[in-house]
Amino acid sequence: MEGKNLSGLDLSGFELNGLYLAKANLSNVDFTNAGLSNTNLHRANLTGAVLRGADLTLADLSGADLTGVDLVGQNFLGANLEKTQLVGADLAGAYLAGVSLREANLNGAVLISANLEGADLAKAKLRDANLARSILEEADLREADLTGANLTEANLVGADFIHADLTGADLTGADLTGAKLYDVTLEGTIFDSTNFKEPLCESQILHSYCSRSYLEARGALVR
Repeated sequence: MEGKNLSGLDLSGFELNGLYLAKANLSNVDFTNAGLSNTNLHRANLTGAVLRGADLTLADLSGADLTGVDLVGQNFLGANLEKTQLVGADLAGAYLAGVSLREANLNGAVLISANLEGADLAKAKLRDANLARSILEEADLREADLTGANLTEANLVGADFIHADLTGADLTGADLTGAKLYDVTLEGTIFDSTNFKEPLCESQILHSYCSRSYLEARGALVR
């Protein structure tokens, strides 16, 4: 069914597990409570789709377009979201632990209280994304663009921010214990009541711990 035009269909409750729907036009399809586990949705158009209660575990959503889709509380266990378009999508409370979101576009997405523990977000676009109270423990955020992102009260323990852009990001109340902040852009980044227990700065060779003076010298706002 590669490349098929199924736009606007009502597939609620259908068992579509394991189907090959790569590059299909699935815009505005109703997938409420549908089975999409292990389904190949590579580069599929899912804009306007309804996915409430759908099973997306192990699904291949790499390169798919989910712009603005409601994915609140969705379980993405074992799914592939590399290079997926998730601009403005609502992923509040979603389970994305260990999921690959490498090079995904999450600009303006809502990820409040989402579980992204150990997720691969290298080179992901997260400009103005809302990650408040999210779990990003041990997440890979190397070279990610987090310009203007809301990371208030986020769990960033052991997260890897090497070469990431945190310009204007808000990390108020975040926990950066053991995080790697080597060569990170910090212009206008807000650190207010942030836990700085042993975050690493400067370089992988020096392994220097962050200091207020180090952060402020790079334009960060430390309060």
